[in-house]
Amino acid sequence: METESRKLLREVTHKYPPSTFYNCSDFFRTLHKQTKNETRNYSYRQLSVDLGFSATNLVHLIVQGKRPVTERAAGKIVDALDLRKDERRYFLALARLTREKSSDEIARTFREALEIRSGMITSRLEQDQFSYYSEWYHAVIREMVSLEEFQADGRWIAANVRPAISTKQAEESLELLQKLKLIQKDLETDRFVQTNNIISTGPEVMSLSVQKYHQESIPHGLEAMVTAPPDLRHISALILSVSSAQFEKIKQEIELFQQRLLELERDRSEGKPDRVVRLNMQLFPSCLL
Repeated sequence: METESRKLLREVTHKYPPSTFYNCSDFFRTLHKQTKNETRNYSYRQLSVDLGFSATNLVHLIVQGKRPVTERAAGKIVDALDLRKDERRYFLALARLTREKSSDEIARTFREALEIRSGMITSRLEQDQFSYYSEWYHAVIREMVSLEEFQADGRWIAANVRPAISTKQAEESLELLQKLKLIQKDLETDRFVQTNNIISTGPEVMSLSVQKYHQESIPHGLEAMVTAPPDLRHISALILSVSSAQFEKIKQEIELFQQRLLELERDRSEGKPDRVVRLNMQLFPSCLL
């Protein structure tokens, strides 16, 4: 017999499904918070019971990142929440992420989760928008258009993009950039030029795209350590011990630095651009007390 609290939990899950999250911790935390808004005394122990377990702190430990979601536990959860089809597959992938140990396993499973999630986008326009943000080379090719030597030829583009892409990918990217009106032909010069258009998309598609972009882009920095000569790259790292207030200030400084770089890019007083570069930044805790 279904209890009232489990019925309420399923209603909350319908409003906040797994596909709107990128890890199990945030999903369970939101389920608890939103259900507690409806039932004041709703605890993590009751959440555990409603998910098919005994009245323990199991879910709270998962939220804190101290326990993985085992395969058996994941099966109980998807049944308790009545998750079906893509939502079920997506949650099971998120659950596997809590159990993976190596970076290769995590990357592979996360990529699988993103593929499931991207397949749930139904709008053709949003699919095109997702394609632009989720493949790193679309933005690179858009920037290449501003180079004086640029040729709107798939083979030329593929030969000059690093890491290498195929001619087909280059040609499809040109088509996508035109479809999204991010580049257009200048009638006088018969050359492609960038437009001032921006893609206006919802936060769900944007968040998914950003996740996939970083998943693709971060390993390229590692590859550049081997493939790019020292005078064409700059790779450095810092390890700092900081307070939570200093951590927030560092994030603000990074954002300000990025804005200064954008201003520098717009300054053509030091010559025309002859290359497209990428700058990846990651700030994350290695020890948190």
